[in-house]
Amino acid sequence: MHRTLLKYWRVVARVIPVLMLLVSAGCRIETARNSGVEYRHITDPAPWSAHVVSFDLAQRDLAVLASVGTGVDGSETLPEMVTELPHGFGEPVAAVNGDYFEYLTEPRYRGTLQGLCIVNGEIVSGPAGFAFWVDGAKHSHIGKVQGAFTATWPDGTAMPFGLNCSTSDYQSEVRAADVVLYTPAFGTSTQTEGGLEYLLEPVNTNAWLPLRPNVHLQARIREVRTTGNTPLATGLMVLSIARKADNHISPLKVGEIVKLSTQLTPDLSNAQTAVSGDPLLMTGGQIVPGLDKIARHPRTAVGFAGSRCCFANSLSPAASRLSSTVLFRDGYIAKYERNTLAA
Repeated sequence: MHRTLLKYWRVVARVIPVLMLLVSAGCRIETARNSGVEYRHITDPAPWSAHVVSFDLAQRDLAVLASVGTGVDGSETLPEMVTELPHGFGEPVAAVNGDYFEYLTEPRYRGTLQGLCIVNGEIVSGPAGFAFWVDGAKHSHIGKVQGAFTATWPDGTAMPFGLNCSTSDYQSEVRAADVVLYTPAFGTSTQTEGGLEYLLEPVNTNAWLPLRPNVHLQARIREVRTTGNTPLATGLMVLSIARKADNHISPLKVGEIVKLSTQLTPDLSNAQTAVSGDPLLMTGGQIVPGLDKIARHPRTAVGFAGSRCCFANSLSPAASRLSSTVLFRDGYIAKYERNTLAA
């Protein structure tokens, strides 16, 4: 439905014996190869359907990208998001959705993400949880990311903030916070109704936008607004305080300085792409205990061993069961996404 893009190549040999086993069990497998990318469509009369893309990230002309379309606050389809990719990024080969996102509860924030998302080195959503990320050396990682995003008032009071999500004045399927930092990556405006909002400008223009992970910035209050829905202009950010929280958060004045921190553990300052998801399926080649107690839904899984990566998208509960217990058994680290994970 929304929110992340895959662009990757090359065959992962360890998956092949598993797929051959599926053939003997009566499955139908269609295979296509192009420019180092192997695509397989696995079907069965059950019915279920799984799409598998495998590739080697060590191949120089391949890259994994994330995208949020025209902004975090949006509802473009996956084909629309692919079409909107800048031409300079190269030719898209494969794409899937990623992370939990706001869909039904609060239409004004449809598309906002539950966890971490990094697009071309810019952090556009967070803090996180479990995530898949690719660093500047094209090394893949999957693990739990701890976020400590804070805004520090002039008197030294530190406030945790959410990034590009709804404030706690609104119901959310995924994430809300009393204090929210909005960047131009969110969309055209904050979408809020009332509440204090502070328009932020940089103290140091060399350390500002695009917002990066694991940075410490100083922001000056340019304007104080009380009507909500503040426009998000290029080069500026907005700090929004939920109406339900403004009685216990000291107000700020024009000209005062706020310190912002986007601390992540582990340090993701070198990450170019990151997408969150849940739960972790395997680590060190071992299936994580307790997965049999989690409800099965059509999902996407991503796994890797060294530079070899594999993405599987399942379109039925049976296929979800397949991707969790079979496709990533042979030494892969894997994880599930509710709606899909992209690379």
